[in-house]
Amino acid sequence: MIKLRMLLAGLVCTVLMMTLGGCADRIEPGNLLVITAVGIAKGEKFRYHFYFEGINPSEFTETKRQNISNSFLFDNEADALSGAISAISQEIPLKPEFSHMQLIAIDDELLREGDYDYLDFADRFDQIRNNLTLIAVKDKAMKPIFSTTSPSLTIPSFRILMQLNELHEKVGGNYPTSLLQFINNLTQSGRNPILPVAQITNPSDKAESMDYAKQLDKQTKMDLHAIAVFREDKMVGELKDREARNVIVLQNQAKNTIYNYSCDAQKTISSALQYIAVNKKVMYRQNKPVLKVYMHATGTINSIQCANYFTGKSVEYTKINKELDRTIEKELTATIINMQTKYKSDIFGFGEKLRISDYKKFKEVKDRWNEEFARADVEVEVRVNVQRSGIRGEPFTNRIKNKKY
Repeated sequence: MIKLRMLLAGLVCTVLMMTLGGCADRIEPGNLLVITAVGIAKGEKFRYHFYFEGINPSEFTETKRQNISNSFLFDNEADALSGAISAISQEIPLKPEFSHMQLIAIDDELLREGDYDYLDFADRFDQIRNNLTLIAVKDKAMKPIFSTTSPSLTIPSFRILMQLNELHEKVGGNYPTSLLQFINNLTQSGRNPILPVAQITNPSDKAESMDYAKQLDKQTKMDLHAIAVFREDKMVGELKDREARNVIVLQNQAKNTIYNYSCDAQKTISSALQYIAVNKKVMYRQNKPVLKVYMHATGTINSIQCANYFTGKSVEYTKINKELDRTIEKELTATIINMQTKYKSDIFGFGEKLRISDYKKFKEVKDRWNEEFARADVEVEVRVNVQRSGIRGEPFTNRIKNKKY
């Protein structure tokens, strides 16, 4: 009986030790360097030059805050990403932690050469999430990209991600491309990758200081409006402004955007579109591929600069819808044709649609799909339903010209 009690007591003690004891392999937050972003450029002594943005944990703790920078930038050269990480561990007495990394920035020189050896480690390493965002960086501006501060966003990578998301959510601008999407598009047939392009305008050493974030007039700015275009595994060019917006629309990734058309010399009507849905199909007609695009959207009139063009009557909504249909059809068609003639690169995913709808034909042409895409006919059909004109019916420009009293 005594032995049984001793055995039960021992079991209870063991369970308590297992449940209440701390983790044997725990690491205190103060001993971690939380890596939030990695930049990769061509090296001089070694293959690559790596930049690591790390969060300073103490600046996020009220009792330990010293009012210094919220993040640090470390850099070194190595032949592989794993070697650069080891070098950081030897340089500072903190353990690099990659589980919260959100951004990888790649110099466009590497992308134009089709050099991706550094991504193999990112694809394998269990701490790195495959939903983080990839961007291309122009003009060898990797250090300024990770050093430029802004109001309330003193961690540069957070600023880049927030600016990208705002562009995408509000105006249908650049779409944040994930590591998984980029690798899938590189390794599968039917769609070539795209990446957002980051560029620093008017770079200045002053932008690297915390005081710069407090200034009202800032000369150094981050431009994220361009899209990097790839053919196969190499970057071959960029698209900007309207064409970049049209690419996002054609990829069915635009939630909201704005289209304008001319109603008079140098005067426009602007409409904000929502609920944008785009379907794409590929068929062969007399042994020639035909790319078909169907787009539907609802909209609201944003502004009217032409007096007496619109008074709020239902028949005038119909007129605006038809004009928008024609305008958007021309723009989308022109963007596709530009990709066919200038780059011969299907970044829209028409090849994927052919693979789904006619796999036998896709297998026949998949190794030369970019050439098939370049010789295809293009047919675009758009239906926009502008239903509202904001809180006003008749524009005030009408009331200026047609004074009633």
